[in-house]
Amino acid sequence: MDKSLYYLIDLKGSITSSNVQYWKVDKLSSTSDVREAGIFTLDEAVAFVNNDLENNTVMISEEKVKEFSAVSI
Repeated sequence: MDKSLYYLIDLKGSITSSNVQYWKVDKLSSTSDVREAGIFTLDEAVAFVNNDLENNTVMISEEKVKEFSAVSI
């Protein structure tokens, strides 16, 4: 079983704001502050991405975000 955790990135919000926008845990709003972002299980992340009819959401592993982030999370 995959124990990895994932962030969900709102591509539309990211492109229009020129900042990476992460979905919050409520999955209703997004934030550019990774510390406010929701962290989801593989099943939750896949379900959210698959249910996004406009294909504006991508998932990225918590490890990759930590690797690329200048902010300590």
